[in-house]
Amino acid sequence: MPPLDTARLFGRDRVGSLRHCFDSMSSEQLIVEGEILDRRQLGLRPSISYRSTDPNQLGPYGRFALEALELVDRHVDYIRFDKDGPDGIPGSDDDDGVVDYLFLVVDYLFLVVDGAPANFILGGATGIAGLGFGLEDATQTGYVTRDLSTRGRAVRIVPDGAHGAVLLGRPLAAQLVGSMAHAAGNHLGVSPSRPGHLRIATWPYWRILRGC
Repeated sequence: MPPLDTARLFGRDRVGSLRHCFDSMSSEQLIVEGEILDRRQLGLRPSISYRSTDPNQLGPYGRFALEALELVDRHVDYIRFDKDGPDGIPGSDDDDGVVDYLFLVVDYLFLVVDGAPANFILGGATGIAGLGFGLEDATQTGYVTRDLSTRGRAVRIVPDGAHGAVLLGRPLAAQLVGSMAHAAGNHLGVSPSRPGHLRIATWPYWRILRGC
């Protein structure tokens, strides 16, 4: 997998970056910033436990995503990614207390069986909007982090498609940017009439295996 850096994905003047893509789609009304969190860690379980036995059933990607959040919570300041209010200050009183958007990018090579990813998401799927946990919970309260906003409330990570996605890393950065734009754009309702500010957290190439 190619190395990722913040400029490649979020550079304002970098043609082909996610920032450039959303600038174009929203006529620069939706400002997209982001940060790559350099935190790589093996999953808690062997790969087989993150694969469904039925290619027609959703795989356990949601359990993996929740385990990932729990593993790195103490190492990440999620306040930085709650910046959707008009004052442009992360974690301030006008923000909603929810991480704006989180991409969990999983190492493609660690899920490949016979040349294709096997039953991690759904069959050979390489991405899905939403983080997949808490789907049985109608309130969608999400994962409560350790970080507190200026109001003293804990910042949450909501697992729906409007706040995150699980993607498999792609061989070319342009392919990954395309997948990210597709996942986020469909659920954010990006249009020239939508102003706003969005700050995205990206975890690159998580290795979910401890072995085979």
